Amino acid sequence: MCRVLKVHRSGYYAWKARPKSERTLADEALLIDIKQSFEDSHGIYGSPRIHRDLREVGTRCGVKRVARLMSQAQLKLVRGYKRPRYKSGKPAIAAPNQLGQNHVCCTRPCLCN
Repeated sequence: MCRVLKVHRSGYYAWKARPKSERTLADEALLIDIKQSFEDSHGIYGSPRIHRDLREVGTRCGVKRVARLMSQAQLKLVRGYKRPRYKSGKPAIAAPNQLGQNHVCCTRPCLCN
């Protein structure tokens, strides 16, 4: 494996024996809180809302960090309670002319009537 990756064996074993960094340990602790918040929302909340939940609890972190950790853990929100914004297949119907008024909007024939 070291020959394929073109690294020295001593470098590989030194990397393997090295303890995890403080940032990695903090990310693992934060990921536990993120997963808990994600499960509490039944998978509906995305990274901005989970960030807001973490801030309410008192955990200090950034929105991009939460988004990065969620994508690494493959936590994707499920579209929950919102209906689709656009409906297709329903044509627009103009209201009938109840008053029978004829308006002239211009001098040439037009399609306003």
